[in-house]
This record gives sequence, structure tokens and C-alpha cells, in this order.
Amino acid sequence: MGPVGPYLLVLLAVTTVIHAGFAVYAWRQRAASGATVFSLLNLALAVWLTGYAGELLAFSLESKVFWAQTEYFGIVTVPILWLLYALDVRGWPRWLSRRWTRALWVLPVITLVMVWTTTWHGLHWRTMALSGPDLMAAITVTYGPWFWIHSAYSYIALLLGTALFLIHVSRSTDLYRGQAALLVAGAFIPWVANIAYLAGLIPIPGLDPTPIAFSLSALALGVDIARYRLLDIMPVARLKVLTTMLEAVIVVDPSGRIVEANPSARALLDPRTRVGDPLSQAAPGWPELLTFAAEPGEGQVQLPLGATRMFEARRAFLSDGPERASGRLLVLREITQTLQAAHELARARDDALEASRLKSQLLAKVSHELRTPLGAIIGYSEMMQSGAYGQLTERGLAAAERVIHSANYLAQLVDDLLDQARLEAGRIRLDPQATDVRALLQPLAAQIGDQAREAGLVFRYTIDESVPHQIVIDSSRLQQIAFNLLNNALKYTTAGEIAFTVDVVSADGAQEPARDLRLTIRDTGVGISAEAISHIFEPFWQADHELTGKRSGYGLGLAIVAELLRLMGGSIEVKSATQQGSVFTARLPLRPIDAPEGTAHAPN
Repeated sequence: MGPVGPYLLVLLAVTTVIHAGFAVYAWRQRAASGATVFSLLNLALAVWLTGYAGELLAFSLESKVFWAQTEYFGIVTVPILWLLYALDVRGWPRWLSRRWTRALWVLPVITLVMVWTTTWHGLHWRTMALSGPDLMAAITVTYGPWFWIHSAYSYIALLLGTALFLIHVSRSTDLYRGQAALLVAGAFIPWVANIAYLAGLIPIPGLDPTPIAFSLSALALGVDIARYRLLDIMPVARLKVLTTMLEAVIVVDPSGRIVEANPSARALLDPRTRVGDPLSQAAPGWPELLTFAAEPGEGQVQLPLGATRMFEARRAFLSDGPERASGRLLVLREITQTLQAAHELARARDDALEASRLKSQLLAKVSHELRTPLGAIIGYSEMMQSGAYGQLTERGLAAAERVIHSANYLAQLVDDLLDQARLEAGRIRLDPQATDVRALLQPLAAQIGDQAREAGLVFRYTIDESVPHQIVIDSSRLQQIAFNLLNNALKYTTAGEIAFTVDVVSADGAQEPARDLRLTIRDTGVGISAEAISHIFEPFWQADHELTGKRSGYGLGLAIVAELLRLMGGSIEVKSATQQGSVFTARLPLRPIDAPEGTAHAPN
């Protein structure tokens, strides 16, 4: 091998040490994806190079053959480990099952047996001889059939592994493209050298340049590990999750260098950022992020980016064990639009509250101003009707009656508007006093009964013996609740009857002897649809009824009832269906006249 021999030995020794160092380094990083296989791959390369150095230094043909056979422990394993490493990096664990892995190793094991027994059968090497008389002469061999089977199998494995990495290069993000390209280049160099050797294209007889080419591979792998953080590469299955995330995800190692950044993160960082760059270099215009990333422990904070964008940042520490930190995870979610929407919502809420306040003030003022002229209209009309200004004709009396009826209707509307305005403003004050319920409700029932009979309806009024004669309650509000419920039934009942029942029942969810005063208004009117029931207690909401052919009222009666019952600690329930009538049930806490204030007792 002439004068190049000593230099070749030095190169082999250095390359062997480098690959052995890679094996140790990768083994220490074996928690990372593919690190274990990468460690074994470099160990196999070190064995191959050691065997070749031993072959060159051996004196006799027999010892040279021994070292050449030793090389095959590395030669047969390198292609398989390369394929397994490619599968691991690509994230295809289903191909790494024990069954498939064992199947891949069957032919390499047979090859080792063939190599170590070739002197008996010549299936691998037919003949072996020294290429020259000098100390570092190489072996020249003629190949048997099994050698070509082994070569074909090894090249297929190398080809598949390299193809997987080529696909990885084409599909890698900008961050990982340089990393994957160097890895593929490191694999191609020995492959090309080995093909040249087998084809007889090497000018020095017996010199196998394949191990020498591994020195260049070692250089490429060294750059890959140091510059691109090779062993931090992630399988495609996990990388795809990061790629599709809207949140920006950045992983940095304990030294502050970027290990991973998904597309959302790269859009925020310097476009020239690559794996291995310091975070401070990738985000020089974002000092708040750098400060947050450097703080100890986990955390969450809002960070501004420029003058118009805001992000929610979360920080978590990654660890390979209880005492070994492996990096930090930063997750950034832009909340600019969320904050803007919250601000707009708060402003809209404030505007709505202000509009509601102004509306209530307007209702109160307008209603108050209407009461005086309405009172005058009703008073003068009644005086005209009584003949105070002279006798009226029958037509004049009828006109006065219509004026009085319309004015009373408007007066009721004004009163309801005032009540609604006070309720919305929270200015209704209850005035509970001792009240005779029978004396309070009897005139109201008589009035509604007369109107019902005039409309051709049957009216039934019942007050149970269990109702005390005297209770503590706001009598005007109780009368208002009953009137609105009865008036509502009267408006929407065209045939049949209206039943008004007052009794005492046990309070829901309360222990004895708590009782409720219950008012039940049942009618046989047009009924209420399921959809309408959810709206009938809303102010100014009205339902169109095909059966009545009219839209009655102004939509305040039931709304006022519901709100008054709430203020008085009561409740209301509705059961109804279209064309089947309705049942309204109002309940109020019962406090007899002899009960202490704030308590409720059943009558004796």
C-alpha cells in the first residue's frame, strides 16, 4: 500500500475514535427518538474500522483474514441499523416490532456464519491472497455466490433507509432540512466508495476506500450533531401534531438553543432561524419573551409583541429525570382578537346598560306626564256623563262612555309602564301589611266574573278554608298579580270557562310547617305553544293567535307579574298547549298576621 499506509492508519484511528465517541454520546441521549439505534450504528462503524485497521497491520494472510472476518460484525449490521434508524426517525413504529426486527437480522446472521466458515466451502470468498509483500498489504479476494446475496441485501437496506431520509428531507420544515440533508450526505459517501471498490475503480490494488469514506461521514455527522442538534429530531407523527397547531410551540435546550419550533412559531421568529440557534438570536425584538423564557419554574403571562399584538405565553420545563433538565417548552397563543372582542363586549354591555337606564327614565317621565291629562279626561268625561254640563243625547252618552273606557285603558297602560320602569331601575319597594285576603280578592273576582259573563264565559271563584283571614303581604301588589293573570285569561278565552282558585300548599323544598299562598287561574282558551311559553314573561313580547285573529295587549302584564313574584319571594308556573287552554300557578310565601316578621307558618 506504499507510503499512504501510515496516513491511512492515522485516518482510520481518528475516524474510529470519532464514531466511538458518537456512540457514547448517543447512548447518553437514548431518551431522544432514534438515539439508541444511532448509538449502535456508530458502534458498528467503529467495529468495522477497527477490523480494517487490524487487517492492514496484521503480518500473515491468516491473521489478515481473521481481522477481515471481524470487520463483518460491523459490515453486516450497518445497513440494517441504518434502515432501522430511518424508520425510527420517520415515525413508523409498526415496522420496528420484534417480529420485523428479527426478520431483518436473519440474513446478516447467516452472512456472519458464511464469512467465518468460508475457508470450508468458499460460498463467501472463493480465494484469498495478499496484494503485495509489504506489511500493510491488503487482501485480494474472489467472491462466492453468498457474497453477492449479502451485498444485494445490504444495498437494498441502505437504499430503503436513504430513500426514507430523502423523503424526510423533501418534507422537512426549514428548521430540519439542513439537518436531514447532512445526514443523507453522510450516508451517500461510504455507499459510493463501496460501489467504486466492488467495481474495481480504485487505482490502489486491494484498498477498500469504504472505511476511509466513513471519515467524511463522521465529519458530516459531527456537524449535524453540533450545529443541527441531530438527536433532537422528532418522529413525523409527533411533528405533524406540532405542524397543525395554531399555537406557537418553541422547545429550547438547557443552553437556550432552539430544538423545535412549529410553523406558527417560525412565523414569529427571525426567518433565518435554524435548529441550534439561540433563542435570543431568533427573537431579538421580543425581550419580554426572552425574560419570560429564562425565568425559573413554570408560568403563564401575557406578552406584547410590538404595539398591536398580544400573546398568552405558557412555560414548562422538560426533564429526563428528577434531577436532569432537558429543556423548556414555550407555548404562545395570540389573544389580540380575544382581548379586542372582550373590550368590545364590555363596551357593548356598558352601552346596553346605559340605553336601558335611559329607556327606563324615559318611560318613567313620559308615563308620569301622561297621568295628569288622562285624569282630567276621565274626570271631565264622567262629569259630562252625569249631566253636570247639561243633558247629553244617547249618542253623546255613548261617546262619553267610549272616552272613559279608552282613557281608563290608557291609564292602566301608564301605570304598567311606570311599574316596568321602576322594576328595571330596582326602585319598587314592597309595603307588606296585615291584609284580609278574602276582602281583597272578592271584589276583583266579581269584576272579572261580570266581564266573563258578558263575553259568554263561565267564571268560577274558590278560596279554600285553609287560607287565613289575615296575612302579612303587599296587598296592592297581590291584587295587581291576580288582576293581570285573570285579565290575561279573559283576553285569550273565547269559549268555555275561567276558574280562579286560592289555597294554601306546602312550600317547595321547605320543611314543615312552611306554607305558600297559591293562586291558580285555569282557562279553556286558545293556549300557548311550547315556543311561546319561553317568551311570555319578557317585557313587550306578544303572541299572534290565529284562533282569536288579534294581537291583544301591550306585552307588560305577565312580565310585571313575574318580576313582582320574584321580588316577593314567590314563583310562577305555566302549563299550556295550543287549543287546550292554560294553567297559571303563582305561589307566594305565606306569613299569617300572628307570625314574626321573616317567618312563615301554617294557619292554626
